[in-house]
Amino acid sequence: MLVNLHLLRFLAALPVLAYHTAEQVWASGVPKEGWLYAIYLAGFGGVDVFFVISGFIIWHTTHEENGPLAASRFLRRRVARTYSGYWPFLLLSLFLLYLYYPQLLQQKDWALSSTLVPNPAATTTQLLPGRLALPVAWTLIYEVYFYLAFGLLIAFRRQARISAIAVAVAVMVMAGLYASYAGVFTVDKLLDSSLLFTFYLSPYCLEFLAGCLLGELYRRYTIRWPLAWLLFGVAMTVVIGWVNATWFDGRMNMGYYVHIRVLLFIAAAVGYVLWALGLDQKGKHFLPRTCLILGGSTYALYLSHTLWLRYLYDIGVRDWLQQHDLTIAGYWLASLFIIAISAVYFQFAERRLHFGFRRLLGVGKKTRKPSG
Repeated sequence: MLVNLHLLRFLAALPVLAYHTAEQVWASGVPKEGWLYAIYLAGFGGVDVFFVISGFIIWHTTHEENGPLAASRFLRRRVARTYSGYWPFLLLSLFLLYLYYPQLLQQKDWALSSTLVPNPAATTTQLLPGRLALPVAWTLIYEVYFYLAFGLLIAFRRQARISAIAVAVAVMVMAGLYASYAGVFTVDKLLDSSLLFTFYLSPYCLEFLAGCLLGELYRRYTIRWPLAWLLFGVAMTVVIGWVNATWFDGRMNMGYYVHIRVLLFIAAAVGYVLWALGLDQKGKHFLPRTCLILGGSTYALYLSHTLWLRYLYDIGVRDWLQQHDLTIAGYWLASLFIIAISAVYFQFAERRLHFGFRRLLGVGKKTRKPSG
């Protein structure tokens, strides 16, 4: 069941939650310093860990599948998993926008927000999180693209897939080098660029591909020294935070620095994933059922946390906490509430919606393999 990988998914979601919570805390007048700022400097990298885990999960769960029928089943499973979890929160976001920010409804790209498939003829501007009804869904746009590309690979034999991944890594590296040389990721060019280098050959693709390579490594070899890999991941995260604060003034998360972000975070993510896989190979699990629930609820936690944080502001909670000098404590409790409600939603709603989507798409009963 790869219990520790489920735990890692949850642990990777926590700094993302802290990252967006920090923005609300600082908007209340709390100084931008201390442990919260330290987490903020690297917290957005939880998304990069998600991408690597996603690549691993897909490779691991499809290594025995090949051929057109298998590709079709894979894509239908991915559609069921992605949209059954996403569309309910898209509808919730639509409701909150209508209730509190109706003037923003016309500024959203509803076609992209609904399908998660960008217009290939449009520029990179469409990928701005602010254009989406649910801004954090920008990551799902890359996920869907990767699923579509991987579905094509499943149509071929497994050995051909390994060669294709190796070629894809080489192409992505060369594309990234060329894009950096050509200034694609500069302030003047980024948003007006086509999707070729910012999406189809984006550095983020390397994180998915790294996950695939880890999947092959996991099948062939025993992963030794999991604790050392964990320490490596932690050390890289500390370095990233320092680099972000020192050289990027805390703005490494901006699209202009994506190639540097991926270069650094892919190393940290590989360390964390090898730690989790090494423990799973050794059969060492801590509270496995709890880990599976928390890992399973990560999707809901990721999609809903900014909605909850925004809602707390809309109904005046943030201002009330500020007036009573309870901002830090209040947002700690709010974060715990978001985690708890996400776990409950996963157990009693999301799983049933997922199963219903699978039946609707003709891919049968949900298996007990982990989902990405």
